[in-house]
Amino acid sequence: MNIAVLAVFNVIGVAIIVVLQYIKFFTTGQVFFTNVSTIVEIWLYPIIVILPVAAIISRKIYRATKNPYLAGIINAIVITVITCTNTLTQF
Repeated sequence: MNIAVLAVFNVIGVAIIVVLQYIKFFTTGQVFFTNVSTIVEIWLYPIIVILPVAAIISRKIYRATKNPYLAGIINAIVITVITCTNTLTQF
């Protein structure tokens, strides 16, 4: 139960940003966050999956090893690989 609550609260802020962006876009035709970039919300899609999964993985690793640093290092490596492979670069 504790892991589910952590996973939900980790992702709720990002989900609110994505929902705000698309509600405004579908109702007015304009994006909500124009001062940063219009692509930022598209970049948040993987984060919606990564954040709850990272919370679950870190809790499971901590409970198994009692080492708070190991879960952080493993999550950092996995999330870095996911983010780098998810980046599209075109020349």
